[in-house]
This record gives sequence, C-alpha cells and structure tokens, in this order.
Amino acid sequence: MKYNQKNRRIHIGIWLFCALFSMVGILLFCGHTEKKASAADYDKLKQQIITAYQKYETSVNVKAYKLYNDTATSSKISSMFEEIMNETPYLFYNGRSFSKAIEADSNQILTIGLEYSNLYKKNGKVDVSKIEKVKKKIHAAILSGNRYVKKNMTDVEKAMVLHDYLIRKVNYSNDGVETECLTEAGALLKNKANCQGYALAYKMLLKKAGIESICLSSEDMDHMWNLVRINGKWYHVDLVWDDPVYPSDQSDRDGVVLHQHFLLSDRAIKKTGHTGFVTGKATDKRFDKKYWRKCATTFWYQNNGFLYGTSRGIYTRKTLGSKPKQIKKANVSCLIRSKADTYYFIKDKKSIWLYQGKKNQYKKILTSKYPIEQLKYSGNRLKYKINKNDNLYIKYKRG
Repeated sequence: MKYNQKNRRIHIGIWLFCALFSMVGILLFCGHTEKKASAADYDKLKQQIITAYQKYETSVNVKAYKLYNDTATSSKISSMFEEIMNETPYLFYNGRSFSKAIEADSNQILTIGLEYSNLYKKNGKVDVSKIEKVKKKIHAAILSGNRYVKKNMTDVEKAMVLHDYLIRKVNYSNDGVETECLTEAGALLKNKANCQGYALAYKMLLKKAGIESICLSSEDMDHMWNLVRINGKWYHVDLVWDDPVYPSDQSDRDGVVLHQHFLLSDRAIKKTGHTGFVTGKATDKRFDKKYWRKCATTFWYQNNGFLYGTSRGIYTRKTLGSKPKQIKKANVSCLIRSKADTYYFIKDKKSIWLYQGKKNQYKKILTSKYPIEQLKYSGNRLKYKINKNDNLYIKYKRG
C-alpha cells in the first residue's frame, strides 16, 4: 500500500550575484533563505495532484511550494500520495508510484511525475477512453449495490446491508500491484479484491447511501479497513475479516457472512487482533456486544423486516434494534436467497432446506453424509461444498 518514488536531477545554471559593500567591509552572502512548505501548502498540493490525476495529466509543477529533496520532505510527499490513494474515489488507474525532477544545484523539487497503471495505458500513453468506461461501470455498480438500501432504514441498517452485500459479492484476492485487486474496480467489477479494494468499495457504497467513511490502515498488519460515522460517532468495520476463507486453499466461503468486526470501538477492534493504528475517534462502545456478532449469515431485508440465521434458528426483526421472532428452530450455518422470498439454508451441517417466506413453508431438499460447508445459488443451480476428510468437494443441484 506504499508509493514508489524515483528521482531525476536537472542541471540548471543559476548565477548568484552578490554585492560587496566596501563602506563597512561587509560581504553579503546570497544563499537559500526561502520559507519551506507549510502544512497548508501540502494540503493545497494534495488537491492539485488529485485534480491532475482527474484530468489525466502526467506531471505537476511544484516549484512554487519550495520543496527540497531531503528525507523529511520525501517522507511527507510519500505519505501524501498514500492518503490520496486511500481516500480518493475513482482513482483506480493510478500507478501507485511517482517521480521527482530535482534541480541539481539547489536540490529543489521542480515537478512531480504521476504514474498510471499499465492496465490503463495504451502505446505508452494514458488510455482515457478505457478509464472513462470503467468509471461508468463503477458508478453503475454502486447504484446496483445501493438497491438494497431502503428509505426507511437507519444508518446502522444501511451500513449492515452494504457490508453484507459486498461480502457476498467479493472474493478475497491479493494478486499484486498491477492487478485491480487493490482498487474499487477490482471489488465492484471483477468481484475480487484485497483489503484495500474492499475498503475503497465500501467507502463509495456508503457515500452513495449518505454515510461518511474513511479508510484506516496499519503498517504493522499490512492491512486496511474502514471507520464509519453513524449518528456523529465513529466505528470500525473490517469487511475482509468478516469474509472468511478456507485455510486449505484460501477459497471464499460462499454464503457465510460474519459480523464480528462490524461497528466496533477502538477497544473492541484491538481485542480482535488489530494493531498498529491510532485514531482516538471510535470511543463509543454501544455496538461492541450486539447480537449480530454471533450471526454468520446475511441479514436479508424482506417484507419490511430482516431475516437472518444463527446457531439457534431463523429469526425475523422489524428493525435491527427491535425484538427478534424465531420462525424456525435449527442450527443454521448458512442462509442464502435464490430469488424474491425464496431461501436455502444449511441445518446442522448435514441437510439443505428450502424456505418460502410469505407462505412460511419449509422443505428438506437433500441430506449429506458429510458436513455441508457453504451454499451459492447461480443460474438456477444450487452449489454447495461438502467436507470429506478435510477435503472440499463441490456439488450441484437444480434449484
């Protein structure tokens, strides 16, 4: 999640003329006395670089900022680029590196070169047409994800349904810098991303729903997640840690959606193993021990209420804060929706059942000798995995 920087020096002849005033025998030495860049200058430069990327420019003239190529300045510029990368939507095409043109005599940074991903270059130039097409696809994907958000939902409920949607949609992948896994494009369009891709996509989905969010990173963990603002208070949400994979092959556990890292305080997220971050923002603890932390299924919104499963059964709630109603007693480890008001769930890890909401009807459709681990419905087929002696086998059944 770091930017690479390259330096190139430019030799420019600069003649400094000094005046000798013999009356008092004082020699005035003309040297470097310019004021160095302030915090406000860096903020201004940050916006200038974002604008340059948005206009598909390849360099930014920074001479007016009086930046000199010392260790402290280089560190500030690198941190600034990381912030740009982590905070700015629709910059998926950035090349995650930059260069500096430096005046040899004065060591002043004259220009900063902006790099672009090779995925968005054509014949060595920025492929503007391709970038614009991808931007439109991302915008459409954000609108599609927000179809799960309803006007009568609270911000907690909006954050929940978008959390669950993204986990259902995205498979964890970390294929390298030159892939889209680091970006919202990978998460929303390719359905695969690493922690950074999840965090950026979630931030953009939340923004469309009217919820403020920022991306938070830890160098100690080499990891990124979100801080989400609900009713004026901040909470941690880590989608990657709520999207489990099989240790053996790192494949996604379809249909399993955890909520152990949803709306946590600083104190609670540290207890889950998160380290190397400082915020001081997430002090509210009201959601640290909520019932949803024990729920490993999606919270499906249907019939003006929520449907979900736990180890004790299938429940409904009118709102996430209202009292639950148990509609089926069972050890439910997976609950998916195939179409409107029709669901499949795993009971006791040994059988798959069909549930039709409005009719309130249940039907066992198959039993397995071996534990059933996951469910996915696609193309009128039900896909499930069984665990036979720690080996996973994919099976299908017509829906």
